[in-house]
Amino acid sequence: MYTERQVEETVAQGVSIMVCYYGDVRNPRNKDMMIAEIQMIADWAMETGMSHVEVEERILRPLGGELIDRYGYEVGPRLHAEFLEAFDNAYCER
Repeated sequence: MYTERQVEETVAQGVSIMVCYYGDVRNPRNKDMMIAEIQMIADWAMETGMSHVEVEERILRPLGGELIDRYGYEVGPRLHAEFLEAFDNAYCER
């Protein structure tokens, strides 16, 4: 089970991961670190027992909204797409 605060902190952690990734020099090592951190979020989401719909509504959509608020409609959706790709790869592998 999970609390609302845990969900909010998970969204904040996801935004933080993408902010660090976007603000850093792009290289394979940094991308690997970003993917590993997102995999931890995906692992946590699976451990909570949230359904796919709950994960989408409570974590992924708010995270996308935060990225758009922070970076606008050009960069925000691209960062969200990168997050979703890493998240989906980790979430669907399990």
